Amino acid sequence: MNSENTIEERLKLVIEEKFGLGVELKPSTRFVEDLHFDSQDTLDLSMAVEEEFGFHTIRDLRDEACQLQRHALARSKNGDSVHIEYV
Repeated sequence: MNSENTIEERLKLVIEEKFGLGVELKPSTRFVEDLHFDSQDTLDLSMAVEEEFGFHTIRDLRDEACQLQRHALARSKNGDSVHIEYV
């Protein structure tokens, strides 16, 4: 991809190429709620972002926990029952 593109443009291209989406992606586009990504799609996106940008977006356990909490919060706002247990 062209390194002259902005980060947002590059991310949009990664998503469009990886998932073949024919929708307009906006900064407010949500992966789960708007694009209906499931856990495998999210993992695939994470790997594609790592390949494009050269780093993994989830660096440690804290990042992973934050991602899970955000996901659970989004699901609970949609009325889904969510339970995260810390062991």
